[in-house]
Amino acid sequence: MTLGLDHGPVKVILGWEVAKDDCFINLGATSNFPRGCALKPSAGEEFGSDLEDLVPSIFCGKTLLSKGVHDGKCLLTVGRGKGYCQRVRRVLPIIVSAWNVKNSYQPGRRCCNQIYVMANNVPHVVIVGGGFGGLYAAKKLANKPVRVTLIDRKNYHNFQPLLYQVATAGLSPGEIAVPIRGILRKARNVEVLLGEVTSVNLAQSKIQLPPDELDHPGGHPIEISYDYLILGTGASHNYFGHPEWEMLAPGLKTIEDATEIRRRVLLAFELAERSARIEGIQEPINFVVVGAGPTGVELAGTLVEIARRVLASDFRTINPARARVLLVEAGPRVLATYPEDLSHSAERQLKKLGVEVIVNGMVTDVGPDHVQIGADRIPSAVTLWSAGVAASPLGKKLGVPVDRAGRVQVEADLSVPGYPNVFVVGDLAAVTQKNGKPVPGVAPAAIQMGKFAGNTVLNDLKGKPRERFDYFDKGTLATIGRAAAVADFGKVHLSGFIAWLSWLFIHVFFLIGFKNRILVLMEWAWAYFTFQRGARLITGNSNSIVTKAADEMEPVRKVS
Repeated sequence: MTLGLDHGPVKVILGWEVAKDDCFINLGATSNFPRGCALKPSAGEEFGSDLEDLVPSIFCGKTLLSKGVHDGKCLLTVGRGKGYCQRVRRVLPIIVSAWNVKNSYQPGRRCCNQIYVMANNVPHVVIVGGGFGGLYAAKKLANKPVRVTLIDRKNYHNFQPLLYQVATAGLSPGEIAVPIRGILRKARNVEVLLGEVTSVNLAQSKIQLPPDELDHPGGHPIEISYDYLILGTGASHNYFGHPEWEMLAPGLKTIEDATEIRRRVLLAFELAERSARIEGIQEPINFVVVGAGPTGVELAGTLVEIARRVLASDFRTINPARARVLLVEAGPRVLATYPEDLSHSAERQLKKLGVEVIVNGMVTDVGPDHVQIGADRIPSAVTLWSAGVAASPLGKKLGVPVDRAGRVQVEADLSVPGYPNVFVVGDLAAVTQKNGKPVPGVAPAAIQMGKFAGNTVLNDLKGKPRERFDYFDKGTLATIGRAAAVADFGKVHLSGFIAWLSWLFIHVFFLIGFKNRILVLMEWAWAYFTFQRGARLITGNSNSIVTKAADEMEPVRKVS
């Protein structure tokens, strides 16, 4: 087993050995050390890093037992006992330089006991955002001759395409979310930091985080330098100049959004039951979904199933099946980005399920208990928003051209104009395909961008020319409800049960983690055959549907 250090033109290959039940790292002949086996050599000597500090981290926190000279060799004693030495034989990490990576093993045949602990002179890649783009960029760079820092506001990656299942009590948050550290645990050159990047200094190649509240109360912002930067901070809801609507009509982008929607939906039935029990009258329960894109269609179809199937026999005073679900679209058809035949098929399937579809309906006002569409005021117990998205605010802070949605207008290689070492991926990037159409803001596109950006960094280090990012459209799918969906695979258009099966298996395949796939399949199978949903929990405020922040704007209707 070898330990490789690469410091400029000097490359030293070291070894390890076992003698008298002690495990040693052999640093080489004493002639390499003018100061006598020094662990903190001065500039110009063979070892430019502080090995004394580095060794304990190499051995998973084990304290360096001793150091000294034996038979003309500098040795570090790192363990004692045959059992421990055998474990070291299996897990001893290797400090790998780019030279070692190229010469010590063949690609795809890396020894199982080799992991990358990078020296300080390797390029530092900072990835902001643990969504699909950022995560797959990190995976592309895992165990490669770079040092990677991934920063995200959350400690988990959530599978956004299935957020609506959490919002409608079909799945629990833990079934679609995985800790980022767990995903990247085998990538020894990747560190994960919890935090929110507030600004980027492109000229100085630095990012900034708020002060650390634990270590530096009231201190200065934290700065992190980078050689390469990959931004994948995603998108948020777009309320088209009406930010006050956000509290009244939540969107669906995060786990918190999903659990809040679940709370409101289930609470609407509970408050209606309580009101009917006291007053003897069931007031209308209306759910209004604004925006008939894939998320809106999925929410509307599933809400009908909850009212007419899942909760049908659970209440004693009200009849949940009498609840109305309205899907409001400002344009002429639902799923406007899909081919026209699939759009019409989706509308037919929605109406068959019991969804009331309103097209060419522009929402002009949203209140705690109503939605205004032109001159029509529609009572609403719960209003949900899926009408548009806006890119993360970080894009506008870069000081480079952005489009109307705040997405960064990137070069053909996904780099920021004028800054070839900065890449933007996912929903934050405005990318145009060869056919002139924009790359859609979907998970497969973000995954491809993340992989491309990571690969571009590696090609730069190898001196290879950059390539153009070409999005490969594998097709798009949208589920509408139970055994109802549409699928666009280019020339092949599917709808109904076949499309629904395709949607189901593709989404399970892209879920991260074998355990999550099994759990989701089991939950869906149970729900399909029993019409039950196992995550019907109301958390948070159970007295009113709209939270206090919105209550202050106008009186809240307590009973729906």
